[in-house]
Amino acid sequence: MMLLYSVSLFLFAQKPGPHTHLEIIPDEQEAYIQGLDMRISKETGAPLALYRVNFQVQPDTPENMARQYLKENADRLKIKKDLSDLQLSSLRETPGGYHVRFQQFIEGYPVYEGNLVVNLNRQHQVTFVMNGYKPLARLDLHTPAISLSQADGIARNYLQMRGKLNFEKQETVVYYRKGTTRLVHKITLVPAEYLIGDWEILVDAMSGEIVRVQDRAVYSPTTGRGRVFDPDPLTRARAFYQAGGQFGDNNDNDTDSLVAQIVWRDLLEIEFYNNQYHLEGPYAYIRDFEQPYKGLFIRSDSVWNFTRSPDAFEAVNVYYHIDKSMRYINDTLHFNLMPYQYTTGVQVDPHGLNGDDNSHYIPSTGQIAWGEGGVDDAEDLDVLLHELGHGIHDWITNGNLSQVTGLSEGCGDYWASSYNRSRGFWLPSHPQYHWVFHWDGHNEFWAGRITNYTATYPAGLTGQIHTDGQIWSSTLMQIWNDIGRRACDENFLEALSMLSSSSNQQDAAQAFVEADVALHGGANLVPIEYWFTQRGYQVTIPLIGPAAPASFSAYSDYQTPTSIHLTWEDPRYLANGDTLLPSDFHLCLFRDGALIDTLPGGLENYLDSGLNDGQLYHYTIYAKLNSNGMQSPPLHTSWIAGGSPIPEPPQNVAIANLTHQIKFTWHNPRTNIDGTPLDDLAGIYLYRNDNLYATFARSSSDTARLDSAFIDSPGIVFLAGTSLRSIMNFLKIRALLRLPSSPR
Repeated sequence: MMLLYSVSLFLFAQKPGPHTHLEIIPDEQEAYIQGLDMRISKETGAPLALYRVNFQVQPDTPENMARQYLKENADRLKIKKDLSDLQLSSLRETPGGYHVRFQQFIEGYPVYEGNLVVNLNRQHQVTFVMNGYKPLARLDLHTPAISLSQADGIARNYLQMRGKLNFEKQETVVYYRKGTTRLVHKITLVPAEYLIGDWEILVDAMSGEIVRVQDRAVYSPTTGRGRVFDPDPLTRARAFYQAGGQFGDNNDNDTDSLVAQIVWRDLLEIEFYNNQYHLEGPYAYIRDFEQPYKGLFIRSDSVWNFTRSPDAFEAVNVYYHIDKSMRYINDTLHFNLMPYQYTTGVQVDPHGLNGDDNSHYIPSTGQIAWGEGGVDDAEDLDVLLHELGHGIHDWITNGNLSQVTGLSEGCGDYWASSYNRSRGFWLPSHPQYHWVFHWDGHNEFWAGRITNYTATYPAGLTGQIHTDGQIWSSTLMQIWNDIGRRACDENFLEALSMLSSSSNQQDAAQAFVEADVALHGGANLVPIEYWFTQRGYQVTIPLIGPAAPASFSAYSDYQTPTSIHLTWEDPRYLANGDTLLPSDFHLCLFRDGALIDTLPGGLENYLDSGLNDGQLYHYTIYAKLNSNGMQSPPLHTSWIAGGSPIPEPPQNVAIANLTHQIKFTWHNPRTNIDGTPLDDLAGIYLYRNDNLYATFARSSSDTARLDSAFIDSPGIVFLAGTSLRSIMNFLKIRALLRLPSSPR
């Protein structure tokens, strides 16, 4: 069945933004036909999204592999065959592969939203493509009649801008919409005092007409050693909100019940300078860039001991949770993800938006701020992580966050719910198990949101991004229950990295499927397919591949200097758990990136010969099904032919003071640093004051024996062993011995 419908862009907000009356947002989304493996533009016939591409390219750099695909598929994609109007805009490597982004240019100007994303797995296959190229864009007049500064004035006048700006930028771009191409000046204004938001204004570079106005900030109702809520007071207490009672906001006043839910947490890697401790770290960075300007909450000691009523509490709460979530992404899930707009940790203002009851992520600056109306937004973990979710979406797509069908709102709700549910306070029988914004919402201030929303896709879309986003977040949390937090979070991040600014929930669902194949070999596809299909997403499930081989290792020593013996355990199952027989697959073995042999199942060892003694070799192996070519995740190992040339250091070093000498004793090494037998001990080096002092010639017969030497000059001495194979690679420092200034 093919589905045809149109979708419009809406404000990037958790709650609707406060200045929607100033926005001018044309209907820009192309009508399309939804197929099983693609979305096709009804206007141009070009694919807007391609799923399950599986296009094999020649091994090369990610950019060159992507360019090969684009050149060979230019007619299908409706792009120029020589790619002369496409420039590389970003390249990101994730655990699942590479994501190569290109920007379209016309007459030297970038095309607004004109980007292509080519996603490749680690088997040199293009798997997923997002195509925002504008094939019908034509620029007749390419010299602006009005200047950037004039356009900036027009934009400021329209917004009646006043007060301090946190950020501003001007750029000339090509804007295409429904058959009309314009040269426009894109003006970006991020106020710090009045009309706080992330304003993007497109001004026609010929006429000065304002074509488009949007507040791109992503709003939400929000919420170091330091005291914090983790996750929030109602969740930890398993309590309902009580307006005016012990579990109510009460104008930010403390109550015994709320204070009892505050816990101590470590604030990792905070900065100390100017004799003060600052809530600044590699993953979170407290700033004060918006009114009401309440400061940075620095301290002369490193302890933030506050209850919820003082403003410092929110700063500590924000720092702890943003830092923890970003560490989880980078250090646990191994996604190298940080803001691209600056080089510090995530810049956050716990008291912003003039104190209003709202919060936002600002794409132009990559910053996040939380307001104070109702429950202080920075007190609710769900609001903190929802807002961070918008940042994650923006950063992992290099500035291509999408709110089509409420995608980013659903992503923010999912990221908040994934952590909160992982804490285990609520059971599925509790209504709060499915809530988002447990403390800030579901009270007299606003209704909050849920992740057991029952609407289907696309029939249940309302055109309201905050409502529609619940379709996406609810589906992901159903999958989360079946495959677990880590796998679901990994798939979520990998899928987001494949998407573009025009991606909708359908695209994201298919990307989620591709992500599970890339990261988990498709092990979770059964529940993923079930829940996506139940919700109405049309996903194509790829064939299931084998599990990865196990225990891949290599060995060589002096007895086999020109060969390396490789061993592994064959996979016994498909990624979905079905039994796999040796006759069902073969293995592909690579040395230093080049295929050296194809092996049948059942061998589990291989001797690689004809190698160079002393050279390091890198190996990769994966299993491949005979029936359909599906591959397992690869395994890697490395070894030096002949074993390492570097001996272990001497052991059990001791000194004895004699009348005019000092005697050293030690045990000579038995092995090299990789555990292979040492066969060519050549001598022992003695160092004094970091300089070579004496060399004691030895031979292989001295290996592992008790040895000794004498010196008659005091100083600092280092002891090291060496071998004939590589005298330049001996270990210079093996024992540090400080001698007395004169013998006793």
